[in-house]
Amino acid sequence: MSPNEKWATPYEQACDFHALSGPALAEVAREVLSRGHSFRFLAPGTSMSPFIRNGDVVTLAPFDSAACALGDVVAFVQPGSGRLVVHRVVEVANDNCRIQGDNNPTEDGQFPFECITGTVARVERDGRTVLFGLGPERAVIAWFSRRRWLHRSTRAAGVVYSRIRRSS
Repeated sequence: MSPNEKWATPYEQACDFHALSGPALAEVAREVLSRGHSFRFLAPGTSMSPFIRNGDVVTLAPFDSAACALGDVVAFVQPGSGRLVVHRVVEVANDNCRIQGDNNPTEDGQFPFECITGTVARVERDGRTVLFGLGPERAVIAWFSRRRWLHRSTRAAGVVYSRIRRSS
């Protein structure tokens, strides 16, 4: 069973499943969220690892600029590529957010609130809700990420883990 089939609704199981990516996914997400509804999709990539992993089911809620805080995980459309990106707010100032992926060595940049389409409300992995990374610890994670310590420490942990697995 593919990851897409695992999360398919009865309608999708009866019909062909169609996946969106790139600008098409961003456009559908923007439209759904602008109408005040939540939007679910499978997370592609590793830029938010280890908190959001490739294949996790991410639920976005419409963005509320009044509630935006350090450590929130938000969605925005990446200028140039038009892709939907989900990364963490590492700084909030003057109706702008500085955004960076937890597993990225560089930040995405500073975005005005109008450019942010949604906030991650839920992450599911293997049918279970992932809690760590979206709770009160999110501000500490953002602080480490902004200083590029989070990326370095997760890379170092990955190297140690792979060496342990090879020697076992």
